[in-house]
Amino acid sequence: MTRPAFILASLALLLPGPAIEAQGRNVLDLLPTEGRTLEAGAVVLGTLDGDDWALMGDELGEAWSFRVDEGGLWRIDMASETIDAFLRLLGEGLGTGLENDDGGPGQDARICAELAPGEYGVVASSLFGDGGRFELRAARIDDPAACGEDGIAVPTFEVGLEEIPVEGTLAFRQPRTSTLSAGWSYEDRPSTVWTFDGAPGQSVLLDLEAEFDAYLVLVGPGIGEEWADDDGGCGTGSRIEATLEEGGEYRVVVSSLFGDTGEYTVRLLDPGDALPECEAGDFDYAGFDGRLEIGDTPPIGRIGIGEEVDGELGDYSDWVGGGHGDLWTLEGEAGRRIAITVRADFDPQVYLISDLFDGDLFDDDGGEELDSRLCVRLPEAGPYAILVRGFGDESVGTYRLAIEADPEPGSCLMQGRSPDGDVRPE
Repeated sequence: MTRPAFILASLALLLPGPAIEAQGRNVLDLLPTEGRTLEAGAVVLGTLDGDDWALMGDELGEAWSFRVDEGGLWRIDMASETIDAFLRLLGEGLGTGLENDDGGPGQDARICAELAPGEYGVVASSLFGDGGRFELRAARIDDPAACGEDGIAVPTFEVGLEEIPVEGTLAFRQPRTSTLSAGWSYEDRPSTVWTFDGAPGQSVLLDLEAEFDAYLVLVGPGIGEEWADDDGGCGTGSRIEATLEEGGEYRVVVSSLFGDTGEYTVRLLDPGDALPECEAGDFDYAGFDGRLEIGDTPPIGRIGIGEEVDGELGDYSDWVGGGHGDLWTLEGEAGRRIAITVRADFDPQVYLISDLFDGDLFDDDGGEELDSRLCVRLPEAGPYAILVRGFGDESVGTYRLAIEADPEPGSCLMQGRSPDGDVRPE
């Protein structure tokens, strides 16, 4: 008999939500093993079919118990010739669990993790709900290379800011360099925390440079929910400038916007201190790595470097990339640095579109208040497309589009402003 597809919702009712969160539990912990046991060094056979649990929609899954007697690096493999294997590992110290798809050869799944002695649960499933036979095996290994590049798994703990361990204390004009790794997660982003003591009326500037697309959060007395910044520093670095209303301990959260990890440097500065110079290669203050569908929408006009044009968005404007917008053509110069600014009586967004980029370049609120400002060094000469549109379907009105030549790097930094355009306290 087929298990109900709403099994996750049903299992969630067995434990109250706060209890699950407090313990770092996953509702999959509650799946019955029905006597299935995975022993170290052994190969076990299983079959996914209509008699198994439906986990996420049509995804089928079987739970197995797994005991670790000797701590160390363990490798768990799920192999099948007929299904796209998906593997989960649950247990003490693993937060909400580890999971892997295609970490082994082909469509096989593999999880490698440092495990302490104890009881664990293994959930073998098929990514697309297909049924079929599979093999499971678990072994303790000494060489991490035996895991392969895609098999290493690190537990993720989704917690509140107050639960993330403090990595250290920030001191003025003393850069702190460290490595952000997967582990503690805040709002689905790997995160770590630094602290500093602030005084009432004190002005501070926080600067974050990283190998990844950095996201910076400041919380503390008098702030309310939080202040945050993305791409306000050099390149995809972040920067927050603020005046503290109250004294006390403030928490600086270093995180990654898209989940990447790597080395970073965070600085606590006075707003009058000299800032790190942005390298030429960092002169790209733009987000969005996808592509808009603009089809054969014709441009409404041309604009040159050093020029300004006026426009107006309304219900009559072309529907471009999912919203009302105007397309403009820009004739670019190879190696030329430009700033594209859109000032409007609504919340504007600006895109720079070209096949020369891996994705369309984008900015929202990088200028004054809700205005947009996108800075970039053009890789080649030739035509580029600029799209001006509003944030949301109701954002219409008049705007001015300007192309500035050779702007100063500092003029492109979204300092003291949150991603949604809220201006920081003076």
